[in-house]
Amino acid sequence: MAQPVQYRRKVRFWDVDAYGHVFNVRYLVYWDDVLCDAFEAAGVSFEAERNGGYEFVVAHLECDYVGEAKLGDELTTTITVERLGRTSIVFGMETVNDTTGDVVVRGHEVYVVIDAETRRPTPIPSEIHSAFADLR
Repeated sequence: MAQPVQYRRKVRFWDVDAYGHVFNVRYLVYWDDVLCDAFEAAGVSFEAERNGGYEFVVAHLECDYVGEAKLGDELTTTITVERLGRTSIVFGMETVNDTTGDVVVRGHEVYVVIDAETRRPTPIPSEIHSAFADLR
């Protein structure tokens, strides 16, 4: 996973609000989609988490809305690793409106690895740490 992971999609009718632009929380769904792709590219599956006795959970989410997208626009969301810690990963997120070339929303999400039983932070498994290190 040496390259940043990207997720492309066309804005659909169900993505827009009464004002005709993408409803703000829909961007978080796009971000979740690209995060799922990144975890898959890193070899992390729900089965691996369950079998390994750990889970990735969102600890913090922050975004700035700096543009807009409308019905039919093409969007690309890119994910990078901003920081790779012992028990957490900070993902940088940016969604660009390919139709206009403008950044629409940017921010970051912090994921923490927790022990499935104790629900306390635990070190990121080494093979996953290595896979996400390539995303920087």
